Amino acid sequence: MPPYMTLVVATPETKLLEANVQWAQVPLSDGGSIGIFPGHGPLVAETSPGVMRYDDGTGVNSLRLRAGVLRVEVGRATVYTTGLSEGADSEVAAEPEGTDETVHRLVTTLLRSSLDSVKASRDKPAG
Repeated sequence: MPPYMTLVVATPETKLLEANVQWAQVPLSDGGSIGIFPGHGPLVAETSPGVMRYDDGTGVNSLRLRAGVLRVEVGRATVYTTGLSEGADSEVAAEPEGTDETVHRLVTTLLRSSLDSVKASRDKPAG
C-alpha cells in the first residue's frame, strides 16, 4: 500500500486544497464519517456539513466544509463541496439557500462521469 494519496477539495469555482496525505476522514450524509487511506477502493458518497480531517505527514489538519460529494479513486480522494463553513468544530453551520440543488447537481455529474469511466474501461479492447 502506498504511504500517501492525493486529497483534493474543490468548489465549482476553485480548488481549495490539493495535498499528499496519509489519510483523510470525511463526514457523510448518513451521520457517520469515513476514513480513507491509500489503497482505498473506489466510491462515490454524499458528504454532510462538518469537519474533514487529514494528515499530510506534518500533523493532523482540518477544514470545515459544507455539503458536497466525495469521490474516491485509486490513489486519489476528491471532495466536491459548495464551500467552506465558519464556526467551531462542534457547531453545524446552516447551509445557504439552494445547497440541496447544488449538491444534487454535483452528485448527478459525478455519477454520470463514473458510469462513463466504467463503460469506457469495459468497452476497451484487451491487449
